[in-house]
Amino acid sequence: MGKERKKKKKKPSKSNKGKQNGEQNQLEGEEYTIEEQVTVDENTNGHNEAPKDVNQETIKNYSVEDFLQKIEDFMDTFNYELAQKFCERALEIDSNHLELLETAGAVFLETGETEKAKKCLEHAVELSPENGHTKYMYLGQILQGQEAVQAFTKGIDIMVKTLDSNQEGATSADSVNPTEISTAYCSLAEIYMTDECFDSEAESKCFQFCQKAIEYDSSNPDAYQVMANCLLSQEKVEEARSVLKKGLDLWLGKDEEVQQVPMPAYESRFTTAKLVLELGDFELAESVLQTLLDENDEDYQVWYLLGWMYHLSGQDNTSKKICLEKAQKIINKCEVTDEDIMKHIEELLSEASCDDQIMDDDDDAEDDDEDDMET
Repeated sequence: MGKERKKKKKKPSKSNKGKQNGEQNQLEGEEYTIEEQVTVDENTNGHNEAPKDVNQETIKNYSVEDFLQKIEDFMDTFNYELAQKFCERALEIDSNHLELLETAGAVFLETGETEKAKKCLEHAVELSPENGHTKYMYLGQILQGQEAVQAFTKGIDIMVKTLDSNQEGATSADSVNPTEISTAYCSLAEIYMTDECFDSEAESKCFQFCQKAIEYDSSNPDAYQVMANCLLSQEKVEEARSVLKKGLDLWLGKDEEVQQVPMPAYESRFTTAKLVLELGDFELAESVLQTLLDENDEDYQVWYLLGWMYHLSGQDNTSKKICLEKAQKIINKCEVTDEDIMKHIEELLSEASCDDQIMDDDDDAEDDDEDDMET
């Protein structure tokens, strides 16, 4: 164990990307000011038309709640740049508004403004340390090592207390469900496979958090995936295979007696595909990778993994070349600078060409032998 922990980011589907691009509310590349944007939204119903009479007073009358509604609308269409502008203006009105601070923290994370996100979220913690788990979940993504552990742990404590209170009939403004707690435990387990992998108790803590994740939501595929990864890191291959299969059966529907759950997020399925491939189940890996292609067929990493799968299985040299060449084409088109994968693709394609040449030579030799026999 010793990988770098990567921050997960929601990836819009192809349809959402189109929706996002279609609602940028810009006129032929010209960005509106925040005041003009409000007027465009209200006077043109969101269509990309030029504002005729920009009412500079409209924005001045906005309350924080009005801004929050606009921010939510922009987030729904993945328009985080405009959401950020509205967050910044709203914070000028009230920098102590808890919901605004948490929302701004989330928006700043999406736009890569990590320090701004951290500042908002830490201020939210100062204002209300014992209520509301969301800010701690976001901070856990930003912070590293034990600071991240502390953030996730605090968030989990709040969620567990809230869930227990709700089950006892008490009401709470902080809505919580078991899946959220399960997912938070997954995040804790991942920290002990990455940032804190050298901790003397890393393996036991990781396994403990994985168990908690499954305990709180046994229908969460991510919990089984993280547990499988944990077991693999401990070289418990067969146990990892069994656990991963349980998680996959939840959403791939291999077991008709098990009710299917919603398909996991794109990044989660990508990680699952790599784990299944590592375990040598090529047919299952192909099934998982196909779900990713169905969602986004321009992801060079998926095509690369498919090519690598065909290489490892040693069964289909043609499909291997098609997948690797597709990955190479996307890399060149998008000007990706993933040197390790690019080098590996070139090596695999070179090897595939050599294999084809050997097969051609063998076929020619067989033809020659048949001709000799006929004569």
